[in-house]
Order: sequence, then structure tokens, then C-alpha cells
Amino acid sequence: VGCAAIIRSARVPGLAAERRKDVVGRLLSELLECAQRKSFLQEMSAALVCDLLGQLSAEELQSCAWPALSQLYEHSIDSWSPHVLMIALWLSRHMPRAVLAALLPHVPLAKPGGFFAPTNLPALLGPLKGASCVHPRLHSVWDEVLLH
Repeated sequence: VGCAAIIRSARVPGLAAERRKDVVGRLLSELLECAQRKSFLQEMSAALVCDLLGQLSAEELQSCAWPALSQLYEHSIDSWSPHVLMIALWLSRHMPRAVLAALLPHVPLAKPGGFFAPTNLPALLGPLKGASCVHPRLHSVWDEVLLH
């Protein structure tokens, strides 16, 4: 709840650069830890991560946020959770493809369609199937899919 209040207050961009780097790192580590401890917090944590990333410049995202997020993307797409896919899809909408391809070197994003290139579709099946077991509503990853 505390992380959500800080992020939703939109005060992070107004912090001094060094302080902002510390706060972003701490918020991301807390959100990722909460998502690992409690399954019912995973979707909310991913949504808050996206909200926080939206408050950062592309440069800050790479220097401040990516070190904390990179551990989520060490494996192939088919082993990602719906929450990890949701963040990746958000990143793909807000970052230049060349930058994202450098951050995710094992994901073939250079082809037309990016994440939804025909060669990636079989790998996306697992995370998207995992998103279908959320009740009573659709998982937020589907919002990101539809925005593509």
C-alpha cells in the first residue's frame, strides 16, 4: 500500500536525481519482493511497476530501473509469468525497439510485429494461458495485448 501511494502520488519525478535513483530502486525491489511472496499481489505489483516506469525518462529507465527488472527477463519468453509479460509489453510500447532489443537480447524483437511476430507466438502461449486463470475478471496483461 505504501509503494502504491508513493507511485500514484507522482512525486518520484520531482525528486533530486540521486534520491530518485534510490527511491526507484527501493520501490522496484519492494514491489518485486511482494509479488514473489504473495500470489494475489502479483498483478497489482506489475501494474504499479508499469505506473512507476511511466514516470521515468528512457535514460532513467535503463540506468535506475533495468538493473532491478533484468532478473525477470533472464529466461525465455515461454517461462515468463503473465505479470512479467505485462511489464515487457508495456516497455515495448514505451521504448524504442532498438533499446528494448538491447535489454532483451534473447527475444527476437527485430522482426515486424515485435513481441507478436509469428516466431514469438508459440512462446507467448504459456504466459497468456497463465493469465486466463485469474477470476473474476481478465488479467491486466490482456489490456497490454489489446493496446498492441
